[in-house]
Amino acid sequence: MALDVFRLVALAGHLFDAQTIGLHLKRNGGLEPATENELKGFREMVRVVFDDVAAIEAKAEKSHFEALPPGTHHVKIITVEPKTSSNGNDGLVMLLKDIEGRSVWNAIWFTPKTEPNVLRFAKAIGCDPKDGVALELTPEAVTGRRAVVTVVEEDHDGELRAAVDYMSWQPPTEPNDAWVETPQRASSVVDNSDIPF
Repeated sequence: MALDVFRLVALAGHLFDAQTIGLHLKRNGGLEPATENELKGFREMVRVVFDDVAAIEAKAEKSHFEALPPGTHHVKIITVEPKTSSNGNDGLVMLLKDIEGRSVWNAIWFTPKTEPNVLRFAKAIGCDPKDGVALELTPEAVTGRRAVVTVVEEDHDGELRAAVDYMSWQPPTEPNDAWVETPQRASSVVDNSDIPF
């Protein structure tokens, strides 16, 4: 409720044009234009309100993040973003959630070394990689897919964080929707002998 009030105040201030907000009462009861400094002060107040709203929303969102505990979990891929690592490797960064809303972040990187994990991931989410066919996993194709993963705790700068155990991807007990092939842009070729199940 408080967020809505802040948002309305900020939005109202943002939408008024300078002529509308740039008026104040004269001592004799009439209106006169505001000075440039008064307008500048009003614009600064609006910016501060917007910043406050953003900070409150970010804190509320962070406090609602509940990490998946260690163990095996049925998850759904909620959001997927393409990413390039500092080493120049392409990949996908994904937010996974279980039915209770608990979450874990995970990344899949597309390199020759990680190919067995990528193939395992593809098969787990319902893609059936075919020998000799290029495989492309796009954010659109991956978002909303289900899988089973094992979550472990890993040390990250002295803090334990939930992480998906490498090579733990398994098909879910509920089937995924039919896989929709996407236009092939990738040049890598699938070798099913690398899939460990």
